[in-house]
Amino acid sequence: THLVPLRDEDGNVTEVMGVARDVTERKQMERALEEQLSFARALNAIAAVVIESEEAEPILEETVRIVGETMGLDRCLIYRGDFRRELAIGLCEWLNPADPSIEPTRATYPLDMFRGGAYEMQRTRRWLESHDDAVNPHFLEDGSASVLHKDMRIRSLLWYPFAFHDEGYYVLVLNQVQRRRSWTQEEVAFLDSVSRQVSIALEKLRLLDERREHTRFVTKLNQITRAALEADEYHAVLQTIADHLGELFGADDCYITRWDEDTASTIPTAAYGEQRETYPQMRPESGDTTLTESVLRVGLVLAVEDVFDTPYLSRSIAERFPTRSALALPLEAGGLKLGAAILGWNNQRGFEGAEIARAEQAAVHIALAVAKARLLDETRRRAEQMKIVHELSQRMISMLDVDEMLQTAAEALCERFGYLTAQFYLLDAEAGELEARGVAGAGGIVERGYRQKVGEGITGRAAALGRMVKIADVTREEDFIACVPGVRSELVVPIRVHGELAGVLNVESDQLNAFDEADVVALEALAGQVGRALEIARLLGELRQHASELEQRVAERTQDLQKRVSQVERLNASMRNLLEDLRAANRRAEETARYLEQTNAELRSFSYSVSHDLRAPLRHIDSWSRALQEDYGEQLDEQARRYLAHVRSEAKRMREMIEALLALSRVSQADLRRQPVNLTELARDVVRRLQEAEPDRRVEIEIEEGLAAEGDARMLEMVLTNLLTNAWKFTAGRDPARIEVGSVEREGERAFFVRDNGVGFDMTYADRLFGAFQRLHDASEFPGTGVGLATVQRIIHRHGGRVWAEAEVDKGATFFFTLGRAPAE
Repeated sequence: THLVPLRDEDGNVTEVMGVARDVTERKQMERALEEQLSFARALNAIAAVVIESEEAEPILEETVRIVGETMGLDRCLIYRGDFRRELAIGLCEWLNPADPSIEPTRATYPLDMFRGGAYEMQRTRRWLESHDDAVNPHFLEDGSASVLHKDMRIRSLLWYPFAFHDEGYYVLVLNQVQRRRSWTQEEVAFLDSVSRQVSIALEKLRLLDERREHTRFVTKLNQITRAALEADEYHAVLQTIADHLGELFGADDCYITRWDEDTASTIPTAAYGEQRETYPQMRPESGDTTLTESVLRVGLVLAVEDVFDTPYLSRSIAERFPTRSALALPLEAGGLKLGAAILGWNNQRGFEGAEIARAEQAAVHIALAVAKARLLDETRRRAEQMKIVHELSQRMISMLDVDEMLQTAAEALCERFGYLTAQFYLLDAEAGELEARGVAGAGGIVERGYRQKVGEGITGRAAALGRMVKIADVTREEDFIACVPGVRSELVVPIRVHGELAGVLNVESDQLNAFDEADVVALEALAGQVGRALEIARLLGELRQHASELEQRVAERTQDLQKRVSQVERLNASMRNLLEDLRAANRRAEETARYLEQTNAELRSFSYSVSHDLRAPLRHIDSWSRALQEDYGEQLDEQARRYLAHVRSEAKRMREMIEALLALSRVSQADLRRQPVNLTELARDVVRRLQEAEPDRRVEIEIEEGLAAEGDARMLEMVLTNLLTNAWKFTAGRDPARIEVGSVEREGERAFFVRDNGVGFDMTYADRLFGAFQRLHDASEFPGTGVGLATVQRIIHRHGGRVWAEAEVDKGATFFFTLGRAPAE
């Protein structure tokens, strides 16, 4: 109101005039403007905190303080709703300092207590308010109204949700305790701006935390990989990984297992935690399901929140460990199943997606490190073992006594390979028994001369089957015979002479699953050398016996036969020269054998060199024998001439075998030139040559038209020549004989075949078909070198294909082969 005095002519006030103006609207606008300015200052203050802080806690604490002071609240809080754990977690709280009667309420509550309002906000993403005289129906629904308005004595409240994510959201909680309060649109708009600003800050901090955590994780993971690869032994690599991986994930325990593909079994190897020392000695029971088996089958990281309630692990195994929750990481590289890394926590817990993603990343890095360490370890061990085998082979060649040779080899295996026991058994085919001829290692019931039935025990089983037998845990084998205390695993490999079983080599260890591929390769190579040494010893024994008989006959004859004695002595001298030549060849072979440890190509070169160098002694044998026959044949009796005929015949057969072996070696070394090949024409050429060689044979030939392939024409002609020659040979005596060349679809690829109605063979021995010098029929009835099918297999494998046979005794045989893409030379 404005008063204006009215005066007369003398200046005296005669009356007062009042002017009134309504300023209510202006005052309201001024208050609204002041409120907006206070909101703006509050948002600027929160923005400053957001910019300065790199942690969430100070941002949230300053936010509740600024909002509480700006809006004149009694209490302001921020909660985080965790829907995975079903909890409402109090993060920070501000209380009006002007009213000490306001009590703090920040705590962690079961989310179910406020499920009505909590799930409504999750569904709508909108704020909720409630008053003691106008209760929100969602709070009546879950019964929380009584807690909020009666127990906590809140007159008015507002819940504002923000920062929604997969597992929940945050809630800004406003409380008015002393008075009822309505929330204006401007205040709600202010809260919306605050929530947006804080949401952006939390997301920024989350991304920064993830980046820092990812950088730390990758750095630590690389450190683990480097530390593992610096370890000088395979087990040390796995132990290093267990120690560092457990620390990296903050696990109570970490278990590293290996997977044995041969026995499909889990092998506990290394551990981090309280079972570090005992875990490598543990073994799952038969029929138990292990996490290693499960995670390798699934091929992904397995998150097991309760080890007692999962199909991935047997309860009997879970009860042996303190672990209650686990992450199982598959260790696979290049399609090879290596094992698993299992992280364990003693308290039950859940696993977030980010943690599982890190586990998957760790699995890839660790698998590569384990694969590399395993390859290096196997390469080193195989080289060392093959070197030992080579040394043993050289020593055995010089020994004429079989028992001495086998005993020396057995002792060397225990000493150099560290086996618990080593035994060489030779087969007594007539008695159906194995006789121990070389025994070394821990004492037991097996001594030299000990006999065991074929088919009895693991050793006898290998002899009966005629193949390698590897046992990871002998206690699970019903036919195991405990000859030596403390045996846990066993490996038996057959010894063959000319493809026939001559005995077995048996080694044992006091460790579970002690034998790997390196042991198998080394012992099979040694068994092959023993087989050759046995054959040499047999031949030398026969030669000694023959010489003794000759000397006896010479002693009983008259002086007129002294010239024959001289001839025999020259024959013996020739034999000695032969032995010297053989030893010289072995010395040359020693130089070639050093390259065995490097590549398979060098192995083929060694085979070629040995075969080539044997030609000279054979020529000597044949030349001396021919000279003896031509110069003194009339002076020898019939039996002596028969002996000479046998010598020349065997020399010829051995020459043919060497030529076949050289051909096999050339096939392995020759360049493979792929080009379109007409197999129909090649087959017709081969058949034409066979018919020209035996024009009187009556053979029905059927060759499919249009047999086109891609490969090396020269090599494929050798394949068809060997297969058709065999078919021609084994149909002798059939009238009519039938030979068919064609193709079929097998397992999604084209397979070519050669079929005949010849004598066939027993499929029980099909695994011997493609071995060099392996024969299923008597050489006197069906002559040959025994290298033809080995050559076929080598050529087909070089083309990237496969070859197999199907047959029935006296009903013929069919040989199939496919041609894939040749592997890189």
